[in-house]
Amino acid sequence: MIVYDWEIFMYDWLVTFKDIATNTYVDIINDPIELKNYINKNIKKIFVGYNNKQFDDIITAGIFSDIDPYTTMTYLMNSENKYSAYKALKIKQLPLISIDLMQDVLGMSLKQAEGYMNMSVEECTIPFDLERKLTDAEIKEVLKYCHHDVDATHELLKVRKGYVNAKLALIKMFNLSISNLSKTNAGLCATVLGAVHESRNDELQYDIVDTIKIEKPEYRKVLDLYTTGPIDYDKSIKITIGGIEHKFAYGGLHAARDNFIYEGEMWNIDVTSFYPSMMIEYDFQSRNIKDRSLYKTIYKNRVEAKKEGNDLVNNALKLVLNTSYGATKSKYNALYDPKMANQICITGQLLFLDLLEKLEPYCQLVQTNTDGILIIPNNKTKITEIIKEWEHRTRMSLEIDICKKIWQKDVNNYIMIIDKKGKEKIKTKGGYVAQYEPGLRNNARILDLAVVDYFTKGILPEETINNAEDIFLFQYITKTGRTYNKTYWQHNGVEIEVNNVNRVYSSKNNLDGTLLKYKIGETIRKDSIANLPPHCIVDNANKLTINDIDKTWYIKQAYKRIADFTTA
Repeated sequence: MIVYDWEIFMYDWLVTFKDIATNTYVDIINDPIELKNYINKNIKKIFVGYNNKQFDDIITAGIFSDIDPYTTMTYLMNSENKYSAYKALKIKQLPLISIDLMQDVLGMSLKQAEGYMNMSVEECTIPFDLERKLTDAEIKEVLKYCHHDVDATHELLKVRKGYVNAKLALIKMFNLSISNLSKTNAGLCATVLGAVHESRNDELQYDIVDTIKIEKPEYRKVLDLYTTGPIDYDKSIKITIGGIEHKFAYGGLHAARDNFIYEGEMWNIDVTSFYPSMMIEYDFQSRNIKDRSLYKTIYKNRVEAKKEGNDLVNNALKLVLNTSYGATKSKYNALYDPKMANQICITGQLLFLDLLEKLEPYCQLVQTNTDGILIIPNNKTKITEIIKEWEHRTRMSLEIDICKKIWQKDVNNYIMIIDKKGKEKIKTKGGYVAQYEPGLRNNARILDLAVVDYFTKGILPEETINNAEDIFLFQYITKTGRTYNKTYWQHNGVEIEVNNVNRVYSSKNNLDGTLLKYKIGETIRKDSIANLPPHCIVDNANKLTINDIDKTWYIKQAYKRIADFTTA
């Protein structure tokens, strides 16, 4: 594989290639012949980039059609549909095998990823609209910046290795062209399933399945919402189930007791592969799929792979199963079938309403989610009977995990201890605690650790925070959006221009202020960046040590989050 990145100016262009097998770099500057030779020599290799499908790949193809990179870039910067550049500029398609690591990870720039991966956050200081050729010193700086970006993309490739391997496995399993590697998960899924786009006009018609049996008049109002006349996406209804207000609307079902803390036996009841199961049992697959048996075969093969411990096949097939529903709502995907998307979403809500209606007299409801519920059982025998009847009638399978403790701030934030075959497992959800399990994103993760450890282990936040030696657990990665022009840091009473993406810590220096984003027009508008400490220190070059930051800020924030769990 080759990782690559372009930088383009009015009178100069530069591109860096990094062969990850040899860890060597090739820099090409203003030389289209050298570029063509390099691409032709490596045309069978996989080229990896970040946002390259909508930028770098098109720039590269433009070179082969003798289009100046600045011309192509100008078009791309001023066009919402990047792919129209091929037709508008008469760029011929280039058989470049590429994968875009930005796909399926929306809302994160490469600079943010650099921050989350604990790399220095570097932005080029040379303006891209410079109306002259670059000096030798400026070219040297841009190359340094280019190398840093390809190194960051390489590191991200390691992080997303499973994502890439799953796509490669699908391509091999279904004998597809390697060119499919460039597609999004949804695009690849449509190809695997052989979907062919069709236009229909029945999106607003919902057909209820005959396995749903809802009897209470107040609950049948939900049926009326979905079955009386055409679907109206703006309509919703609220009803109380098990003492908790539930809102039924076209998007999902979520409800929970606020500020609820409980220790004792609870049952976490989930439907096994809920949406894929409905797609199979009720034939809610996209009608654009011609072979209706293929999805079911993929489901069975995935179950077998999981039993055998074949993670590669399991993850590859899981990608197809879990992506299919979302693709039915995507207008530009071959699986697009909004009626089936509504059938799945609405039927899922009604199936759970059906189950909750039967269980309500025999349990205390704690929370309801799109594919599961959490209850405190009062009559286990009766609940088991109801579950078995519901499974038989609806042809859905339920899995029950025993939950021992829960700390629930609201429907979107909770900590749960689940008993998994005799071993305790901590499950977290929400912006307050979800980073307890490590992942790519790391935004003041120390707070998540402190809050969860306080509730589950009885460790005081000051102990967790003061004993932490990893400075990156304390970082805030901030990003200034495109609607703003510049970002400034208030340092010792002076506003210093900083990056659009910055690594920030709480500062011990009370003369340090927050970060401001500037919108420059007829007047200058200054807005502070939300959720930052009142006293900030910017450290994009990773020069600080753990002793340089103010841990007292994080301790106060941890206690604030804890209080939000316990008091309304």
